[in-house]
Amino acid sequence: GWEGPEPAPWDIAATVQADLERSGRFRALPPGDLIELPHESARVDAAAWRLLKVDYVVVGRLVRLEGGRYELHYELVQAVTGQRILGLALPADGAALKLASHRVADAIYERILGIRGAFATRLAWVAVDGRATARNYRLVVADADGANERVVFRSPEPVMSPAWSPDGRSLAYVSFHGGTPAIYVQTLRTGEQVRVSARSGINSAPAWSPDGSKLALALSRRDGNVDVWLLTLASQELRRITDDPAIDTEPAWTPDGGALYFTSDRAGGPQVYRIGIGAGEQARRITFEGRYNARPRVSPATVWRARR
Repeated sequence: GWEGPEPAPWDIAATVQADLERSGRFRALPPGDLIELPHESARVDAAAWRLLKVDYVVVGRLVRLEGGRYELHYELVQAVTGQRILGLALPADGAALKLASHRVADAIYERILGIRGAFATRLAWVAVDGRATARNYRLVVADADGANERVVFRSPEPVMSPAWSPDGRSLAYVSFHGGTPAIYVQTLRTGEQVRVSARSGINSAPAWSPDGSKLALALSRRDGNVDVWLLTLASQELRRITDDPAIDTEPAWTPDGGALYFTSDRAGGPQVYRIGIGAGEQARRITFEGRYNARPRVSPATVWRARR
């Protein structure tokens, strides 16, 4: 619903529907099949929706406030019981109505599935074009639905392994634009780029600690062997975590920041291991089925439970 004489400034319903359907976990009724258009949970005829085998009904309205601001009200009704199981009002200015819509979809997703939604987040990726002898590498950031795409860094040399900081304000990535592989941290709002690791040899696979104070890296030092290291960003203190003749790489943090998963070929082929970051910790193999298991990542569901 929209309370205003002019057309609504943003189609909240369409954005929420697109987000939820894109997840693959929801299917919305076509607009022509809607039996009523209530804007408040008290006006939802749950029995009628149950006849259509609908599980949930989302209702809401957008209210214009003074000063060019708005308030987005939404409610989630469980059709089986007719109960209102979620309801909130979000303030937003005109430019933030799409983001507010994504947050509504996130809240619905989490309330029903028990997993945090990611519709209000952003994506980062590396795009490559041009001939083999004249490549162009672009580090690109966009909304989770692919909108508002923008290039944050360009280089004729390879760019790889972008990783978001926990607060979403910065990206760590590997770039060869200085002639050798180095790890950079770039603040997205200002574009400021800081080189944080340019040691001799390999500098790769940056992964932020949950508190944003450290990066786990894959580095090859004087012996030429690749191991997992921890870099404290404020002090540039570097500490070795793994020490094995095999290649140890692709670190990923546990939600509590106390341990790392990583890929190693110490058993003869790539497998996933876990190691605590304290002194004297020993790596423990996690995967055993299959000859090639690599690039471990902690699932969003696990992160959500840890934060609860």
